[in-house]
Amino acid sequence: MKRCAAKGCSKPLDKASAGRPRRDCSNACRQRAYRRRQQPSAPFTSKTDEWPTPPDFFDQLDAEFGFDLDPCATPANARCARYFTREDEGLAQPWTGRVFCNPLYGRPLAAWMAKAWQASQTTAELVVCPVPARTGTPRWHDYAMRGEVRFLRGRLSFGDA
Repeated sequence: MKRCAAKGCSKPLDKASAGRPRRDCSNACRQRAYRRRQQPSAPFTSKTDEWPTPPDFFDQLDAEFGFDLDPCATPANARCARYFTREDEGLAQPWTGRVFCNPLYGRPLAAWMAKAWQASQTTAELVVCPVPARTGTPRWHDYAMRGEVRFLRGRLSFGDA
């Protein structure tokens, strides 16, 4: 006897009276499968919110701008001599000089963009942040559109993130 194809369900299927064979044991299992298919695709999900900056991409920007602070880094992926880690709480620190900030993606991104904008207007000489171009989000209009925006051709490769 065939079983329900829904994840986590193994109830036996009733034979269909007409038409194509059933795949789900109930409307609830069919709806669960539909919702699972509607979840965001791979480009909008990841295992982590820490995406190390590709070295060649950073080197091109550093040659143009000459960065001296990375406020959102780990000792393993810091690109500047001066950097802040999670323990240093980069959002709480004053940003000065020429700042390269590859912010944490996901929910914290808006807070990092707000801090980048605020620092660029007060204590920092310059702030550069590679962020996804999601032009329908409030953070894009509130922060990115108020500064200089450059679009990259293709996608950056962030390794295993």
